[in-house]
Amino acid sequence: AILDERASLRRSIAATKRRIAEIDGELGRKLGSAGRAVLPGWTIFRAIHERAGYSVPPSVTRRLKIVRTDRTRW
Repeated sequence: AILDERASLRRSIAATKRRIAEIDGELGRKLGSAGRAVLPGWTIFRAIHERAGYSVPPSVTRRLKIVRTDRTRW
């Protein structure tokens, strides 16, 4: 029973991660080249992040950061 529960939880984690990736992709497309968006209760940052090369080649990505600014909802 505990292993079945664990397997079920692992599946739900995977599904949740996929959905978060979909949402992040949609937000990234909506932001376009903008680095920041402010919505009621939220601020979304999409900054350029450069990763140095070591055992992998150097790369440049855009890192998405979402901050809840309306603390009354917590």
